[in-house]
Amino acid sequence: TLPVINADLLINEIMYNPEGADGNHEGIEIYNNGNEDINLEDWRFYEANTPHRLSLVHGNDAVISENEYIIIANDAETFLQDYNNFSRTVFDSSFLLLNSGEYIALKNQDGNIIDEVNYSSNWGNIEGYSLELKNPSLNNNEGINWNSSSREDGTPGDQNSIFTPIFEQPQFNQKIFLNNGWNLISS
Repeated sequence: TLPVINADLLINEIMYNPEGADGNHEGIEIYNNGNEDINLEDWRFYEANTPHRLSLVHGNDAVISENEYIIIANDAETFLQDYNNFSRTVFDSSFLLLNSGEYIALKNQDGNIIDEVNYSSNWGNIEGYSLELKNPSLNNNEGINWNSSSREDGTPGDQNSIFTPIFEQPQFNQKIFLNNGWNLISS
């Protein structure tokens, strides 16, 4: 069975190794897995132990609705040129992601960690393909739950291309009748 978590807001996709020069083409996708809208005003993206401001560049407001995806790009204008049909919310933030992996986090206005990932290039490192979480209900700090996107340039704003549904394990009840004395049971 897969360990399931119950996080409302989580880091769902990481573009840390775009094709060619990484500068201005990196970003992360945040997914609201909860049942309430969340206002990201005054939140911070942490990378290299540095708090980075989130500046709304594309979209109506800083609210991420339930089941919605938003992008935090290291250069929002470049992101919007790369994905010119992108209609969802985009925040600009100043950061550079390491291709080998590093600790990143999303902190709310009070400085509390809402989600964090210590990603590694061992989780799936194909230049030009993002790192995607297989299912938003999985623990995003375990490498087994991530892999490279099956689509070049990833799936920003959409369900991940490697999405894997989680099925609950069926529960079985079985009665075993034993006689007095010796019994032989096999299962």
